[in-house]
Amino acid sequence: MHNNEYTIKEALKLFLKTYKLEDQLNEGRVCMVWQKSMGPFVNNRTEKVSFREGILTVYLSSAPLRSELSMAKTAIIRKLNDELGSVIIKDLELR
Repeated sequence: MHNNEYTIKEALKLFLKTYKLEDQLNEGRVCMVWQKSMGPFVNNRTEKVSFREGILTVYLSSAPLRSELSMAKTAIIRKLNDELGSVIIKDLELR
C-alpha cells in the first residue's frame, strides 16, 4: 500500500484517535460487556458502570456482592478483556 492508502479498519482507528472518540466508544463497549458477562444476579445489583482511562468503576447496591467480586477481580478483568478482544480494562474498582 502507498502511504496515503488505508484499510477501513486503519482509517476508522485513525478517525477515532484523531477526534478523541476512542474512550467514548470503549466506555460503551465495556458497559455492554459487563452487562452481558456478569448475568442477571449481578446486573440487578449494579447501580452504575463507568469506564475512564482504563479503569472500570462499578457501583453495586450489595456490600456482600462487592466483597465477593473483589476477590475475583483479576479473573473478572481477564474475562471482560477476552470478551472485548483486547486489553482495554486495566483495573476494576468496585464501590
